[in-house]
Amino acid sequence: MLKEKVWRELGVPDPEYERVIKGLSVKHYRVDALYGLTLFEYKRPNTLRRHASREEAVNKVKNEYIPGLLEDSEIKKIINEIKKSGLSPRVAGVIIDGYNVVFVDCHVDRGTCIADPEVGAYPIDEWSLRRIVRVVMASYKKRLDARSLASDFGYRSVIARKVVRTFYNNLLNPRSERTKVLFEEWKKVVSQAYPLSPSELAKIAELYGFSEDEVRDIQGDKLFYAIQTYYALLLKLLAAEVSARFYNASAAAYFKHLLRARDYGDLRRELELLETGTVYRWFGIRNFLEGEMFNWYLDEWSGEIAEVIREIIEVLSGYDVEAITMDLQSARDMFKLLYEELVPREEVRKYLGIYTTPDWLAELILDELGLSASGFKDIESKGVDPLNVKVLDPGVGTGTFLSLVIQRLATYLRERHPDRIPRDVAKRALEAITRNIVGFDIDALAILTAKTNYLLALASTELLAYKGVRL
Repeated sequence: MLKEKVWRELGVPDPEYERVIKGLSVKHYRVDALYGLTLFEYKRPNTLRRHASREEAVNKVKNEYIPGLLEDSEIKKIINEIKKSGLSPRVAGVIIDGYNVVFVDCHVDRGTCIADPEVGAYPIDEWSLRRIVRVVMASYKKRLDARSLASDFGYRSVIARKVVRTFYNNLLNPRSERTKVLFEEWKKVVSQAYPLSPSELAKIAELYGFSEDEVRDIQGDKLFYAIQTYYALLLKLLAAEVSARFYNASAAAYFKHLLRARDYGDLRRELELLETGTVYRWFGIRNFLEGEMFNWYLDEWSGEIAEVIREIIEVLSGYDVEAITMDLQSARDMFKLLYEELVPREEVRKYLGIYTTPDWLAELILDELGLSASGFKDIESKGVDPLNVKVLDPGVGTGTFLSLVIQRLATYLRERHPDRIPRDVAKRALEAITRNIVGFDIDALAILTAKTNYLLALASTELLAYKGVRL
């Protein structure tokens, strides 16, 4: 069932069944199934309910199978590649008996293996199935984090330079009147947030791969519009993938859907659904896009534009968006680095006023305001429901403060419900957060960044999975 309903949809390769582990200092073992760095141990139905059987299975996975995997020559190569990418590799075990499941997580660098739950087993339900999917996806896809995004899509990347140049060239000689109107409207709006100066903005052209001759004649405002359009498209695509993956616990993959487009015309029609907000509404997210001014590229559509956008989608499809639920820190303000890399020259960033709040400062301010897990407990002791506390950030920027408040509320709920947040509590929390944790800004791109971060924060806390069909 997993293969038919999940793995095929998400593009997961077939596992290696009865995989022989060839360790150096340990004897050879045979695991039931191996997906990348995740092994499956199948037990007879309901055996995990018996303490002795459960302990035997957990000890085998922790003390024999995983240590054996870590000494297997093929697995070592995979782990070394992960380390070269600057990421921390993890080997995982899924022990399943058809009715119950136990998870084993081994942090390679720390040399620690933890069984979850510590005692007993989780029943196989919507939550545990989603976790199985998450563990497998994280074992072979690239983890979604700030460094990886900046590496693949920052100004130094081939993709960024190619897309920005393509967008800029189309802005120089637009075919559509609507593109001209949107550009002028963007200039009026963005001038409220930034002191636009074509000469200052032209300074970043060289860093995006433009030659010295091109830099002399560059139109800085159009270059900035092209850069912001590129960044906005990244945000919208990632937000759509997150929305798809957390829609009614389905295994939908938006990137895979886009890559199945038969031709460039078909891809354009799919992107029209994205830019009009239809995709988000389909997945139960309302008001994600409002007054969108970065969709002009559809009016200038060509084979060249289609090709560079397809490249973006192909690289994004290599990421596992659900991995953010395994590491809350990586989800926090993930676009901060990429947002700053849009304008790589520090003096130009200062001129434009592009600043992001450091995490440590945001943490300190929230602590002082009593908006922490312990602070919420104090609020509760005074007879006030912490979920009813209203938080407004009037200069929301990239959404640092709102994302942190969401994560702290989730931490408070987990401490109150150590085993698992009950469905009714999680659903009420989600509704309360989207009603009470709010912000605004005069910068349209900052708002889009904050909305995406808000969505990622809800996903990283696993609250998004409880939204039903409307949010």
